[in-house]
Amino acid sequence: MDNYENNRKKEIEEIRQIENNIVSQLEQSSKYLALTGNLPSYQEYNEMTGNLKFKGEQAENSEKTLFALRQEVELRKDQLNKLESAEESVNQQMAQLNEKLQSMQSEIDTKFNRIQQIKVDFENKEKRLKKERDELQNYKNTIVDELRKINYDHNLKEKKLLMHEMYTSYSEAEKKYSNSQNNVNNLKAFIITKTKDMNYEIIREECRKLVEDINKVLLK
Repeated sequence: MDNYENNRKKEIEEIRQIENNIVSQLEQSSKYLALTGNLPSYQEYNEMTGNLKFKGEQAENSEKTLFALRQEVELRKDQLNKLESAEESVNQQMAQLNEKLQSMQSEIDTKFNRIQQIKVDFENKEKRLKKERDELQNYKNTIVDELRKINYDHNLKEKKLLMHEMYTSYSEAEKKYSNSQNNVNNLKAFIITKTKDMNYEIIREECRKLVEDINKVLLK
C-alpha cells in the first residue's frame, strides 16, 4: 500500500511537470512571436510540433497511468474492505472460540472435580466394605468356634449318655411310651368316629381300662 501511494504521488508529480513544461513552451513561443513579430520557421514549427506531440504522448501516458493507478486504488480498497470484513469475521470467530474454550475448560474442571469426589467416595466405600468384611470374618470365626464347642459338648454328652447304664432301660421305656401314645391316639380317633353308633358308656369304660393297663405297663 505504501508503494502504491509513492508511485501515485510520483506519477502526479510527473504530470504536473509535463503540464508546466507545456505551459512554459507556450509562454516561450508567445514571447518568441512577440519579439520577432514573425511566425516560426518550418523547422522551428516542426520542432515545436514534435515537442507538443511528445508532451502530449507523455500526458496521455500519464493519464493512462493515472487511470490504471486509480483502478488499482479501487481494487486495493475493495480488497482492503474484504480483508477488514474477513478480519472482523475472524475476530468474531476467535471470540466465540475463546468463549467455547472457557466453557469447555469450566466443564472439564467440573468433571475433574466430580471425578475426584467419586474417587474419594469410592475409597471411603472400599474402606467401609473392608472393615465390614473383617468384622464379618471375625463374627464368622466366633460362630465357628462356638459351633465347634457346642458340637463337642453335644458329642460328649451323647457319649456319656450312651455309656450310662440306664440308657438302655430308658430307651425301651421311651419306645413303649411312644407305642402307647400311638395306641391312645388311635383309640381316641376310633371313639370319635363310633360315638354315634355305639354305647358311649361301654366304650368309655373300655377306654378307661385300656388307659389303666397302659399306665401299668409304663410304671413297670
